[in-house]
Amino acid sequence: MKIIADGDSWFDYPWFMGTNGGLVDHLEKILGLPIINYAHAGDATVTAMGLKKSKRLESILPGADILLFSGGGDDIAGDQFCIWLNQNTDGDIKKAINWNRLGAILNLIIADYEDLTDIRDRLAPNCYIVTHSYDFPVASKLGVGVLFGALGPWLKPGLDYCGWTDEDDQVLIVKMVLQEFQTRLSAFAAQNRNHIHINTQGTLGPDDWDNEIHANDSGWTKLAQVVNTGLLPLFDKLPPPE
Repeated sequence: MKIIADGDSWFDYPWFMGTNGGLVDHLEKILGLPIINYAHAGDATVTAMGLKKSKRLESILPGADILLFSGGGDDIAGDQFCIWLNQNTDGDIKKAINWNRLGAILNLIIADYEDLTDIRDRLAPNCYIVTHSYDFPVASKLGVGVLFGALGPWLKPGLDYCGWTDEDDQVLIVKMVLQEFQTRLSAFAAQNRNHIHINTQGTLGPDDWDNEIHANDSGWTKLAQVVNTGLLPLFDKLPPPE
């Protein structure tokens, strides 16, 4: 059985401060199977499915049984997060999200998933594409590597800039954005052959986060268990590990 992983930092999280890597590293332990991991922290889907990395994917995909893909988080979160928000003028949280703009970036993400599916269909038509939908973080000031040149935070600065400074409102706004992301990916998977979307939202608790958008060791383990459960039905359909 050949399992490949590609995408962003949820699959390529650094081994430091006791995290023991990211979701793929923890999933490998649970499965007891090797995963060939090509993910790169910080890659948006437009990077992962750009020319250079699409060519790389074409070279490694033949013969694969499962392609795990993590993408979309870096398209939405970061400095650009404020673009998907409206300025807070009256405190009405129902007006917080600019749905037209958010819809536009989600359309772009789905276009990248369409390209991913097209490559799979051409080079490994029997390979299953397996995706996930992140989880609901609490916007905070925590980034990665505070002592070594911090990256992040990725959500709170944009929320604060647009005037959404209440902590409870921030939680709800981020949740609404990610729920829409989950809805779009789930619908895409349902419309495409051999495409499995695993809903990972609602898995993590407050103590399962390493920073604003990445899990800690216990959190990655919980997420890996959810993904493992989603993969189990596939193993009856695939060749046994060699």
